[in-house]
Amino acid sequence: MAESRTLTDSTLERASELAWAGHHPAVIELTTATLAATVPDPRAQIELRDLRAESLLAIGDFAAALREAQAMRLLATRSDDLGAKSRALCRLSLVKVRLGDPRAAARAARDALSAARRVPDPRLEALSLFRLAEAQWRGPDASSGLRHAGQAGDLFERLGDTVWQGRSLWSQSCALAKLGRMTASVHAAQKAASLAEQTGDRLGLGSALNLAWREHPDIAVRLRGLQQSQAAFEAAGYVERQQGIRHNLALAYASMGLYRRAVRLLRAVLDDPTSNRDPAGRAVSAGAMAVLQARLHDVDGVLHWRDEVARLKATEVFVRWLGPTCDAAVAEVRRDVTGWRVAARASLQCVRGEPESSYAIISLSSLASACLAGDQPRRALQASSRAVRLIDARESATLVGMATPVAAWWVHARALQALGRTAHAIEPLRRAYRFVCDGVATLGDEGLRRNWFHQVQAHRLTIVQWRDELARHGPVNIDALPHLSVPTRTGELFERLVDTGLRLNDLANEADLVDFVVEEAAELSGAQRVLLLVDPAQGLRVAAASLPPGENADDLVRLITPWLDDALRTRATRLRHGPEHAGEVDQRSCLVVPLIAQRALLGILYADIEGLYGRFRDADRSLDAFDFTFNKKLDRALVFELATARFIQQRE
Repeated sequence: MAESRTLTDSTLERASELAWAGHHPAVIELTTATLAATVPDPRAQIELRDLRAESLLAIGDFAAALREAQAMRLLATRSDDLGAKSRALCRLSLVKVRLGDPRAAARAARDALSAARRVPDPRLEALSLFRLAEAQWRGPDASSGLRHAGQAGDLFERLGDTVWQGRSLWSQSCALAKLGRMTASVHAAQKAASLAEQTGDRLGLGSALNLAWREHPDIAVRLRGLQQSQAAFEAAGYVERQQGIRHNLALAYASMGLYRRAVRLLRAVLDDPTSNRDPAGRAVSAGAMAVLQARLHDVDGVLHWRDEVARLKATEVFVRWLGPTCDAAVAEVRRDVTGWRVAARASLQCVRGEPESSYAIISLSSLASACLAGDQPRRALQASSRAVRLIDARESATLVGMATPVAAWWVHARALQALGRTAHAIEPLRRAYRFVCDGVATLGDEGLRRNWFHQVQAHRLTIVQWRDELARHGPVNIDALPHLSVPTRTGELFERLVDTGLRLNDLANEADLVDFVVEEAAELSGAQRVLLLVDPAQGLRVAAASLPPGENADDLVRLITPWLDDALRTRATRLRHGPEHAGEVDQRSCLVVPLIAQRALLGILYADIEGLYGRFRDADRSLDAFDFTFNKKLDRALVFELATARFIQQRE
């Protein structure tokens, strides 16, 4: 018996070390083999199953983790061991959270807390409080979740357990975010990240960094923070947690108007097998996908993902709000003003009384826009005024997910103008423009900045209206538009070129490749219009295009035919700005890039952008590095290698 106990203790120690190092498949293998080879006492069995359940959660096998939790509870009941019962119920609570059932999770955590206090065992009491807190703030009771997370943190601190003290701070940060107290939430998350770094807790670090940066108003800081969070989760071996970061990265890219890239990221999340094991998480990602399809004006896509959310029957506020919000988006695309207005009001009703005001602000902005479209400026002003007041009451103007407060300020200014109150419209317009500038103040990647300016409709309309306001007082030059004066750092673009090459290798066929090239060219350069023309020997045809809504590729080809003929004749990259005598702000930059591989002309890439959103310069001939091969073999890796080398030479 003593020998068995020694073997079990050794296994527990080894399994704990493997789990801490992120080797969860090895943990599962080791604990499974030990349980099959020996018959440890019930408490040791529970400890082994607890480790195995955690690793099963890490790799996303929720069903197997639930079986482990249920086996732990049965063992604890048979042994009449209150400590073992508390541990088993804590595990069951977490599994129920992952399965999207916060009410069942809260019940299990309360029972765990009761058992821990009857032992008494302060460490199990602290863990039970921690599990109860997460179940509550993931459900409808964020205030109680905040209180219990604080109690857990205090207990862990007294016990000298810095790892779990940091994780309790993360839980407090989550509860604070649900309560709309973003400044306090970020502060708690940063403290949690500091403790996680001190202890080497990579799981805690990934969780804390996600909370600290996922809604940062500076998009460059947000992206870096989320990428660091993803790296921490990868090091910790938590595949399932990485999916949450991919979801948040998708929202970050969507907030810049990179909707197709966001769709690719979210589709990878939704196609992952773990997605179907977490109905609540899947519903949130499917809901975000529905919103993205609305941004892309894809009505069928909106309806498909809205129905998927409804099928999952999740209870989160976002999910309840999503249905009428999608209906409003569909009505807007169809120009059904009455339906748009009715759906926007319905979405507003779904979030009445919610402490997180982002959803109400989005709904009110949509309602105001619908009223303006229906020639009801007074009702539009009522809705937009409420939205602006809600923004003013927030600790930060930044909204959740991919939403932008600029839409509220812009429609408020438009409603005031429609009622003849032009002077009053200047302040909300100024605030909208200031947010557009500040959001990319430290983003050195000029291509991403250009996308932020023109791809997000509210940003684009704000910049146009602000320029028009300035033009009332005289000619407008670049110095009067600070959004065009942010310093560029070429290293950031190089990092994205490398990432482009890696993702390029995942493509399986020519159709995917041509679409990818156009999307990547638009993203890398920030271009408004991109055409990929192929088959020069047969008389160029458009293989793929990225254009603003309502524009036609054939019309654009007719306009630029002389430049295409020049590219066919000279095989030289040309950068043009016009009209010739206009100021930079009023010129369009046009880039024509022949695609050449092994001396053969394979096609032409065309890109342009209006000067109000950016200007192509000689450095943007890096699109010349976008020299991908379009022959039947699609020798992508080799051509990309050459392209990257050329890009580096251009920057040296």
